[in-house]
Amino acid sequence: IPRREFLYGRHHIRRYMAALFAAGGLGKSSLLVTDALAMVTGKPLLGDKSERPLRVWLTNVEDPLDELERKVEATACHFGITSEDIGGRLFLSSGRESDFTIATESRSGIVIQEPIVEAVVAHAKANAIDVIMIDPFVSTHHVNENDNAAIQSVAATWLAIADAVGCSLELAHHVTKAVGEVDENSGRGAGALKDKARAVRVLNRMSADEATRWGISPEDRFSYFRADLAKANLAPAGGRSTWYRFVNVPMGNGNGLTKPQDHTGVVERWFPPTEEEAAAKAEAERQALVADVDPDTLAGIKTRLQAGNYKRSDQAQHWAGKVVAEILGIDLAAPGEKARVKGMLAAWIASGDLEVVSIEDAHRRPTPHIKPCGTTSN
Repeated sequence: IPRREFLYGRHHIRRYMAALFAAGGLGKSSLLVTDALAMVTGKPLLGDKSERPLRVWLTNVEDPLDELERKVEATACHFGITSEDIGGRLFLSSGRESDFTIATESRSGIVIQEPIVEAVVAHAKANAIDVIMIDPFVSTHHVNENDNAAIQSVAATWLAIADAVGCSLELAHHVTKAVGEVDENSGRGAGALKDKARAVRVLNRMSADEATRWGISPEDRFSYFRADLAKANLAPAGGRSTWYRFVNVPMGNGNGLTKPQDHTGVVERWFPPTEEEAAAKAEAERQALVADVDPDTLAGIKTRLQAGNYKRSDQAQHWAGKVVAEILGIDLAAPGEKARVKGMLAAWIASGDLEVVSIEDAHRRPTPHIKPCGTTSN
């Protein structure tokens, strides 16, 4: 009995279908482009590596061809890939120029568009395609996406194409808008596509908690996402989340200020820091905030904090940060300055210059205050 022919990663298997589920705008189209270039070059651009360079047919059914070419060019530039590396093994198509609607619906039921199916098979065979990638699935049919039998028929037709060509197939699919954490059951419409696929990858954006843990700013976290193999009927068990991030690549196609150059997002691999690395990074950032505060100024801050009762909470009227801002001439109303002062207090607490002590307020309730180290709490 021959071994299954895994072509790339744990999801591309010859004569089988895979699916990629993600919310719109998260990064699935850009991820497919980087995957495609990894397969045609045989280079581990995202970690996975094919045993040999593969021939890949990548189709974006919604975008014009020049947008797909723009993504490919930006990705190739970012990874240093040349035309010689690609070697004529990458084939690009757009739904704006060719019809990829393989199924429609009439009063009598589902109608498979055999001429289109035959054309897809013929093109793939003529070019010895190893992998077909279609983005997105919903634009390849005109049937009720909530009808399980209808979607089953469309998915079965795509699987038959993969079987006839002897290639692997991946379909990118949108998820339900209201969904939170994306899993294999989050695909928009009926679940037949998930059932037909032998491997389903799902993409999720970095959460606020993960960003805080790894020292990623709230604004930057939207550039990071992870992929999980949520369903892998034929793949080896195991495997953790794979993290990616967007990088902005200038296209060099502009002309001064009147016609600025395009920038295109490219997906690359990203490795979350360990707990020790994250803690060290956070500590270094804290210490950088106070590096320019000379010892005499810090002594003045300590004297003021020792003389009065200033609270740790930045919502308090007598917040310790107001003392810091006054002495250093910081405008707490300016964007980002309040957060900077909070970071400075945290840095001095971490270094042992300041500490949090409990002092009873006017209602005899213990309340956290900030004092110079060595202060006895009341």
